[in-house]
Amino acid sequence: ALAFCSVAVRSLRVKFAAACSVGFLNLILFSVFIRPSIARINAFFFLQNVFHIGTHGASFYFFTDDEKQYPEGPHFSASFFVTTIGMVASIFGLLGMVGYNRFAKRWKYRSIVMYASVAYMVVNCLSAIVFLRLNLRFNVPDSVFMVASSAMQSVIGQLGWMPLTVMLAQLCPDGLETTMYALLAGSLNLGGAVANYAGAFV
Repeated sequence: ALAFCSVAVRSLRVKFAAACSVGFLNLILFSVFIRPSIARINAFFFLQNVFHIGTHGASFYFFTDDEKQYPEGPHFSASFFVTTIGMVASIFGLLGMVGYNRFAKRWKYRSIVMYASVAYMVVNCLSAIVFLRLNLRFNVPDSVFMVASSAMQSVIGQLGWMPLTVMLAQLCPDGLETTMYALLAGSLNLGGAVANYAGAFV
């Protein structure tokens, strides 16, 4: 439904409303047909994803516009923004996974989720520094700042993601692991899609 709406409708307001409607329907269906303990966990992580509003589309143009399009921008090449920063994010995501297995494996899920969510919010707010060009006042190049902030976001994001995957695996009923895990993962991906529609609308 969202894919059809994205192609057929041009209004961002309508697309955002459609995404919210599908997300709300998703929560209702999980509450009606799935075990309450699983439905509540799903609702929490779905809403957590929804409130991570995505601004990737707009930020791509901010970082890659040339001097004629946006004179005050960082003027990254598309290859640097996508490949280099993406590769650094992937490497540090693996480090986050290793860090979880090494240090946080015995922590309580509640503590990990709470601290990781707060830390992830803080490091995502660092993007405002480069948007306002404040990093240049302290002679920090845009490329260094973005590589470092992307690395921190990946590490903390992975630390918050690992307990989620373990929790989802533990919640799956015997004999229905594949189906239930696919449903839960699809719900989380839908939450991310709603967040991206929210970011586009904003």
